[in-house]
Amino acid sequence: MPPSRDPAVSIARGLGIILVALGHCHDPFTWYPIYSYHMALFFLLAGYVFDPRHRDAPKAYVLAQARRLLAPYFGYNLLFAGLTALAGATLGLWTDLAPFSLRALVYEPLTTGHQFPLFNGGWFLVTLFFVQLAYLPLPRLLRGDGPARELAEALGFAV
Repeated sequence: MPPSRDPAVSIARGLGIILVALGHCHDPFTWYPIYSYHMALFFLLAGYVFDPRHRDAPKAYVLAQARRLLAPYFGYNLLFAGLTALAGATLGLWTDLAPFSLRALVYEPLTTGHQFPLFNGGWFLVTLFFVQLAYLPLPRLLRGDGPARELAEALGFAV
């Protein structure tokens, strides 16, 4: 039997989605209060619902998250690379991009956050993947008073 859902988390997710939509409907400087926390809310919720049992089989968890988040991301990235190339060839848009380079399809999304036009919101999937992976070693890093704990705390404040 699957675990029951916490209605408060579901409500928070729903409010987060509404805030993202509102933030994208208006000038970001006008809606700065929303932009200051709405994505952090999703990352916080991802940590809140993280199941510690995933630490028992980290390789399986990483592979499952890659299938759940990265595989669809790269599939859509390939689709939007094709649409970008089509728009470039037929409409003269985005002619300065190299849509089918391996660097633009795989390397840059993981390192620089590069997105093809029409898929600008896709960055969140890659970022969420890495945030969820960070939850695996976090308790071990936070034990004790050594440099590892200080580094983990500094990274936590930075996120």
